[in-house]
Amino acid sequence: MHQTISQRRAILEGLRQRADLATSEFYAIIQKDEPIRAFRYMVEPRGNNLFSIVDRNSGKPAGLRTGIQEACEFAQQLEEMPPVVEHPAAKASMVQLIARRMTTWTLSVTGGLFAFAFFGS
Repeated sequence: MHQTISQRRAILEGLRQRADLATSEFYAIIQKDEPIRAFRYMVEPRGNNLFSIVDRNSGKPAGLRTGIQEACEFAQQLEEMPPVVEHPAAKASMVQLIARRMTTWTLSVTGGLFAFAFFGS
């Protein structure tokens, strides 16, 4: 993993821990119980001692394991990892790339048709 990415992940993990701590302190101050956090990954049986680990947010399978113990351990590992968030600029840059290629293609075809019409007359 690139050094800047690992540094960014470490910073984000530290911020998540601080946010969790601040939330816990807030609930302690107002003297209320903290809400129970739902697990992100769910273990579903598939038959024949196979278990699928499914992301509850997207519904996509994250893995397939043999045995309930191994599946639960894998789900726990996934829970401990920070979530991957796609940056909105990445999507915008893909749209810009497609638009640029379509514009280039349109201009190329137009130029070819113009040359064909010019030399054909």
